[in-house]
Amino acid sequence: MSDNGRFLYVADILGVILIDLANNRTREVDPGEHSTLAGIDGLYWYKGSLVGVQYGNGPYRVARWRLSPDGLKVVSTGVFEYRTPLISFPTTGAILGGKFYFIANTGIDNYKDGKVVDPSKLAPINIAVVALE
Repeated sequence: MSDNGRFLYVADILGVILIDLANNRTREVDPGEHSTLAGIDGLYWYKGSLVGVQYGNGPYRVARWRLSPDGLKVVSTGVFEYRTPLISFPTTGAILGGKFYFIANTGIDNYKDGKVVDPSKLAPINIAVVALE
C-alpha cells in the first residue's frame, strides 16, 4: 500500500488499485503496454512514481513505475534488480534518502504449512539497496 496524500495505491496479485481519497472511488492503474503491476509485494510512493518488489507473478524484480499526472497510468517502467543471484523471493522494504532497501531473500521457498522444510537450507537474510535517482 502506498499513499501520496491524494491517492492511496493498493497492490494485489493482479495489479494495483488507486483509491481517490477525496471521493473514495477506486480504479485500476493501467500498467501500460508491455508492463505489469501484478504480483507486487511491497509498494511505495516516491516522487510521482510507484516503487515495488514483484515476485507473485514470477519475474522477481524491483521496479519503479512512473505515473501519468492523473496517477492512473504507468508512463514508463525502470527495473533496478532482475534475476540476479542476490534475489531469491524478495519482499518488502523501505525508502530512505533516495535509496530503496529491501529484503532480497525471504527463504519462503523453504517454508510450508507453518514449518521450516529443511533447517540446513536456512540462510542469513540479505538486505539489498538500489538507488532511485
